Amino acid sequence: DELSFDAIHMMPKPAQAGGVPLWVSGTVNQRVARRLATFGSGWIPWGDAIDDVVTGIARMKEAVAAAGREAWDLRVLGTLPIVKADNGRIALDATMEQVGVLRAAGVTDFLANVGVPADPVEAEDRLTPLVSAFRQAVGRTA
Repeated sequence: DELSFDAIHMMPKPAQAGGVPLWVSGTVNQRVARRLATFGSGWIPWGDAIDDVVTGIARMKEAVAAAGREAWDLRVLGTLPIVKADNGRIALDATMEQVGVLRAAGVTDFLANVGVPADPVEAEDRLTPLVSAFRQAVGRTA
């Protein structure tokens, strides 16, 4: 089924030439794969794929190809496991070790669940080393 509207005005216009990117969340199944193949810019894994993102991405790639989208140009959201040191702070080296594995599997975008202090100076002190380490792990310096 196709959905269309007449005389619709939208502002502001999408920043991307191709429109607003659509992220589709779901388990690896035919319905989600069809949505991704037809409309998706990115996939947010759900269910078993969260626990085993490497296998989940491989299965979703196959499902999307079977749904008619040969090029795997979809972005994939993955959660970066935060490893804590004995003092409760983030163990940067241990945390960043997972970045390469996840990127090799196909993760393009990362979600890191970290507490952000209300005080801006404390937040900057806590997050700056994490951001710097992440940039280094993905090969970006700025």
